[in-house]
Amino acid sequence: MNGAPLLQLISLALLWLQLLLQGQLQPLVALALPGLLALRLRRSTLQRPLLLALTLGSLVLWALGASLGDRTALLQSACNLLWLLCGLKLLEARSHNEQRRCSLLLLLSVGLAGVAGQQLAASLLQGLCALLALASLLALEGGPRPLGQVLRRSGVLVAVALPVLLAAFVLLPRLEPLWSLQLGNSGRSGLSDRLAPGELASLVSDNSLAARISFAADQPPPAAERYWRVLVHQRFDGNSWSAARTEPPRLQLPGPPPSAPVQQRWMVEPSGLRQRPWGGSGMPMTPSLQPSVLGTISGAAPLQERSLYTLQRDPMAEVWRRLPPDAADLQLPPAANPRLLRLGQQWQQQGASAEAKVLLARQWFLQQGFRYTLEPGSLGPIDPLDRFLFETRAGFCEHFAASFSALMRAAGVPARVVVGYQGGAWQQPAGGSPYLELRNSDAHAWSEVYLAGRGWVRVDPTAWVVPERIRRSLADSLSEADRQRLSPEPPSWVRAAVNQWQGLDYRWQLWVMGFDRQRQRELLGESRWQGLIAISVMAAALALGLLPLLRQQEPGDPMRRRLNRLLRRLEARGYPLQSGETLTSYCERVGRCQSELAGPLQTLALHYTTWRFAPAGQERDQQRALSSSLKVLLGLTSRVRGRKPTA
Repeated sequence: MNGAPLLQLISLALLWLQLLLQGQLQPLVALALPGLLALRLRRSTLQRPLLLALTLGSLVLWALGASLGDRTALLQSACNLLWLLCGLKLLEARSHNEQRRCSLLLLLSVGLAGVAGQQLAASLLQGLCALLALASLLALEGGPRPLGQVLRRSGVLVAVALPVLLAAFVLLPRLEPLWSLQLGNSGRSGLSDRLAPGELASLVSDNSLAARISFAADQPPPAAERYWRVLVHQRFDGNSWSAARTEPPRLQLPGPPPSAPVQQRWMVEPSGLRQRPWGGSGMPMTPSLQPSVLGTISGAAPLQERSLYTLQRDPMAEVWRRLPPDAADLQLPPAANPRLLRLGQQWQQQGASAEAKVLLARQWFLQQGFRYTLEPGSLGPIDPLDRFLFETRAGFCEHFAASFSALMRAAGVPARVVVGYQGGAWQQPAGGSPYLELRNSDAHAWSEVYLAGRGWVRVDPTAWVVPERIRRSLADSLSEADRQRLSPEPPSWVRAAVNQWQGLDYRWQLWVMGFDRQRQRELLGESRWQGLIAISVMAAALALGLLPLLRQQEPGDPMRRRLNRLLRRLEARGYPLQSGETLTSYCERVGRCQSELAGPLQTLALHYTTWRFAPAGQERDQQRALSSSLKVLLGLTSRVRGRKPTA
């Protein structure tokens, strides 16, 4: 197998690999595509009835899987169907027209894969697949040529088009998307709208990426201030905390002016949640993301794909901190956790202020000998917070936040539980801007209490028990036995390489996949002539790209161009080709004047004539012989001295 079919096969194989690594393929397609590629590689030909039965069977299986899934699964199934049909078409294609349609179908499949997977590694593989599919089209339209020559021509076409594409990408006015497609398997952060003791402890072994944050001054906040809120839990049923059943009202804020400085840029991985992480300050520039009265920001739909958003500095965005509490912030089940209720009521009877009650709670937690651990054990379904506070005294961050918030409510202080991330690793990739990296293992829970004159104030009881958790890292706050549950750290050189690659991927997402209207405005500013400038620059880029090709372009095939080069060299040495003179006559005339060239010139004339009139199937051998003769003569003529021929 050679030429276009081989290029198509390699392109589809690389596309299958990229989709498999990204988790985009359904089991049927993941198994069927390699089988179809193997049949095509062995030049197997299926009879039309068998091929039709295979296609119909694939459609039936696709329809069955699509009917059992939701809308997102339906879109993914449709994509998988296209990729499967591409493999079937490759197996069927034999004629020139069928192979051309197969190449076009491959380009469509690569484009759809680009919508589903936009990471840097996926984009590089998709670009290679598209280049091979384009090369297969050139191989079909340009006739039989060596594979290397076809690939070189494809590379030249891409090089000519690249400046035009870059100019269009940067300069053409960006439009807001009319719709969005959510394809592939969505990740989950592990956070949920319900928090029970022990749930966050199970996340510490999940070291997958959750978010990346870049800051305007390239400096993160101090470690003790790195709290990134996602969910606010107001409802407590005696066992677990949960968010309100309805979406909290959004704040009606005017928003900062367009000239307001950028505070943070967030890149968030799929989580399956409507809520997005943020630090509690700054105004999102995305209209669909607005702060709520609880200090959360939510999108219109659960986050099923990687998302980018920017926060501008705006003091009004923190108005949620000053909103007064409501009855839900003091609600407690009257019969659950009686010992906790009695302790909180004792503090309330002392008549102290809310600030004093927080200090009383801090002193009490420090005196009880609590232990921070990933394996606190089961607390049971009945009065779990009583068991934690007065019996086991061993827990993770959600144990401390849940029990402290309940104690504050029992003492008459409005309180709630906040779940999000704490900390993060500061990454400084070579040649790029630094950013803060959050992973799912950084999941954390803390409390907020309402203090008169100050509003909602963060209180983290975990920091009282294990200050190292906040000041340094999770691993520094755990015992040796608990550290064994954490994901093993790779060698330093592996971690350094991964960090550098993630830094490249981060810049790719920010400046290519996330290059929206706002980023274009930041880069170019406002101009009423932007469209005209874009068209002018694109035309100039196309002209500059085509000019070298037009200068180098000569009529005829590659062998004819090499022969013309030899004739020009001989003409420069005093042997011009005369009008009406054949190549054989010319070689004989020059050979009489240059005896050292007589033999090679005679061989050249013979090989050229034989190649021009070679029967079908022998062109390649004759072309190889002609190429060898031209190479010899080009080397000899470089040493021939020019002189006028004798009459």
